[in-house]
Amino acid sequence: MAYTLPDADDVIALTGTQLTSVVVGLIITSAEQMVLTCLEGMTDDKATAVLLWLSAHLVASAAPSNGSLTGRSLGDSNKSWAKASMGDGLKGTTYGQQVLMLDESGCIGRLGRGVATLEII
Repeated sequence: MAYTLPDADDVIALTGTQLTSVVVGLIITSAEQMVLTCLEGMTDDKATAVLLWLSAHLVASAAPSNGSLTGRSLGDSNKSWAKASMGDGLKGTTYGQQVLMLDESGCIGRLGRGVATLEII
């Protein structure tokens, strides 16, 4: 597979996070490891896009001040941050929802869930 990892600066620009590029780089590497088996059937461009949006989701799921910047004000200087709610999974952020739309096989959405088995006795 010849996909490229997204650049930390791209994830930072997408999310507006205050995390450093080193920390975001670690998140990108972790995101790749989480979904490595699911990337196998994707085109290189789609795999890169999935990693970008998944990394953004993971950033937004971090502490509120490191989540996704959702609003700014100049008068009285105000910033708003959004983060995913626990248990929402990829549906908890718009970034994660992009991942789900890009993953036509549904592989990423199934990760971490138990596999049901049926045994006839």
